[in-house]
Amino acid sequence: MSSTPTKRPAEAAGLCVPAKICKLSDENNASNSVSKDCSLPRNLEDRGDCQLPDKFPLNAFSPCVSSQSQGQTTAASAVASKRDDYLSWSDYFMAVAFLSAQRSKDPNSQVGACIVNSENKIVGIGYNGMPNGCSDDELPWSRTAEDKLDTKYPYVCHAEMNAIMNKNSADVKGCTIYVALFPCNECAKLIIQSGIQHVIYMSDKYFDRPEFIASRRLLTMAGIECSKFVPKTSRLVIDFNSI
Repeated sequence: MSSTPTKRPAEAAGLCVPAKICKLSDENNASNSVSKDCSLPRNLEDRGDCQLPDKFPLNAFSPCVSSQSQGQTTAASAVASKRDDYLSWSDYFMAVAFLSAQRSKDPNSQVGACIVNSENKIVGIGYNGMPNGCSDDELPWSRTAEDKLDTKYPYVCHAEMNAIMNKNSADVKGCTIYVALFPCNECAKLIIQSGIQHVIYMSDKYFDRPEFIASRRLLTMAGIECSKFVPKTSRLVIDFNSI
């Protein structure tokens, strides 16, 4: 009755070892190293599956790793690298302003604003709309009328005002405001008084109107920096089915 051969410890651990048991000298046995005169099976030597140096300790054997699993590891590492097409901070904040504008009920101009502190944290968001408690169904949204009281202008709160009033911090001193349109003179006053130090705007299409000429004068006198926004990403799409 044949008995099952006993596996060596290295084989039992799934390590790569020569198929033929090496002869260990007494001296090498004591030092736990493989003798130089150990011979490999001819077919293994020819294939180069396992190559042993002149002398090394038995604990130097390492688990066998196939080339296929190595390839899978390399592929996984490549997939795990970070994406490089993410939004820049400035694009992100202006996008938040534009997204906020979608909450506006104004049928003609939807404007949003986003206030950011020095740590790139959003501290205020707003969009143009009627004051709290005032029905936007009863108040007019017209841009022109024989009587100015029948237009939206005496009633509507601009995005900059709402962003400042909606702040979630003690104040907005030293902050930057991202806004779709260059602020009017009334919003310029609020920006100055609140301590905001930088205005980044997307469009200045009303630059030649008196209220915007006055706005630039006020902001310049107050030492507030105004910069036209130049996006790195020209178009963003929000797809709720992407998750």
